[in-house]
Parts: sequence; structure tokens; C-alpha cells
Amino acid sequence: MKPLIDADILRYEIGFCGEVKGEDGEKTIMDFERVAYLLDKRIADICAEVGATEPPTLYLTSDAKLCKQLKIDYIPNFREKIAVSKPYKGTRKTEKPFHFRNITAYMLYETIPVNLMVVPKAYIICYL
Repeated sequence: MKPLIDADILRYEIGFCGEVKGEDGEKTIMDFERVAYLLDKRIADICAEVGATEPPTLYLTSDAKLCKQLKIDYIPNFREKIAVSKPYKGTRKTEKPFHFRNITAYMLYETIPVNLMVVPKAYIICYL
């Protein structure tokens, strides 16, 4: 079986695991090597839990910055056009984990044994 994994949630889940608050409330950022280990372990745990027989495919939603970096066309989410009274995701907190972009780059360029599909969220919804 081939696991299909939402890579977007992993960027937040693992990214925030890499930020530890001490007793004094001060935030400490882990080295990225530790965060990369946590990501690899999480993917391996998911694969083990579902009885994977093939490497997983990670699905990563594209955004304008990522598409520019990868030199691919950005296709805006259709919800951005129809959200006229309030911006789409306008009420969400904008805070991202410190290693958010590092995790994205690691997924794209390092040797994780996965296939990575960078697609607009609308395509995933239509496809599934």
C-alpha cells in the first residue's frame, strides 16, 4: 500500500515540535538536524501504522512564494476569488513555526524517500 500524506500539516506539527518553552516561558528553537529527524520519524511512523509497502507520496499545497522558488506557475486557490466579505483564511493566525520554510526545503531537496507533489489545494479537493 502507498500512503498519501498531507505534508502541509507536517510542516506545522513538526515545526512547532521544534520550539520548546522553558519554565521561564522563553522559547528555545531546536537545531534543524533534530527537526529533520522528527520529520523523518513521523513519516516512518505513519507508514508503519498504515502497513505501507511502498514509499509515501507527500502532498504539499503550493503558494505563490513556493511556486516562485520552484519556477512553476502559481494557480491561486479558487476560494480567494469568491471570499468577498472576508479574505480567505483572513481570520487565521499568521504565525508559522521557526523552521517552517526549512522543513519545506528539506521535503523538496533532501533525500527523504518520498514522491512530493506540489499542487494547489483546489486540485487535491477535486482529485479526491
